[in-house]
Amino acid sequence: MTNDEIRAEIAEKQTRLTAYKTRELTMLSNDGVKSYGIGSRRLERFETELGSVQKMIKTLENEIAALQGQLAGTGRRAARGVVPMDF
Repeated sequence: MTNDEIRAEIAEKQTRLTAYKTRELTMLSNDGVKSYGIGSRRLERFETELGSVQKMIKTLENEIAALQGQLAGTGRRAARGVVPMDF
């Protein structure tokens, strides 16, 4: 991937991140909750699940950080796991 492609992808992901953060703020306000009432019973729910929006925000932030690291030349971070075994 060239630096221009990385910059374009970062810009696209930042646009998406801004949209998700705006959606999160809307959901946390009274406008983001749908209310239903039948008799004395009342139900309130979000149009979208708040947890999924927050998860996507965290994912986009991590992807942007990885791309910025790639642009700076530090490359990707590798995660390694060790499983001890007794023979």
